[in-house]
Amino acid sequence: MNYANFDYSTPKQIVITFEAFEPTPAQFEDYLSQMVATYNNHSGFYLIFDATKSMYLPASLRIRQGVWVKENSEMIKKQCKSMIFILPGQLTRILYKAIILVSPMPVPSYTTSTREEAIAKANELAAKA
Repeated sequence: MNYANFDYSTPKQIVITFEAFEPTPAQFEDYLSQMVATYNNHSGFYLIFDATKSMYLPASLRIRQGVWVKENSEMIKKQCKSMIFILPGQLTRILYKAIILVSPMPVPSYTTSTREEAIAKANELAAKA
């Protein structure tokens, strides 16, 4: 079972939907490998992370994610216009914003409560580009 499912069906919008289970380290590495493939095969896109169902990751995977972002920040800046995170819970959004203060994303990032809001935000950003 995949921890993250990638949807490329809308041009210039890539939606990654996380499943409702804690991934194993191998599943998390598969997700990161899919991220690299996405960046290598697409450009000029808005990346939407749908964390509606996802569980809070253990510290080891959060650290791995942060290291991965830092190691790949140039690729992210080159290929991705913006990241939009769907975080339905207020506490989750607060925690995310605290993390971003300490370790900013390499591209502009936004939070929304629903997929509809995230898609609207991506469309709004694309219209301004």
